[in-house]
Amino acid sequence: MTSVEGCLGVVESGGPAAILPHLALSKRKLHAVRVERPVIKRSVCLIRRNSMGESRASEAFSGLVRKATVDIS
Repeated sequence: MTSVEGCLGVVESGGPAAILPHLALSKRKLHAVRVERPVIKRSVCLIRRNSMGESRASEAFSGLVRKATVDIS
């Protein structure tokens, strides 16, 4: 299943449990169980158009994200 909504629909209709972001449960009558181990990790990336130069705001944001990812890894 590739969509959060699809996974929620399966669970709500009596299907098996799913591991989803906590925000997916807003306004749903489902029971959440926090998963602590194993730690779930995600890969993320910053993207921008090649055709445009990076603005100062974009450079600053990229720098903050890079620093934050170094601090938490």
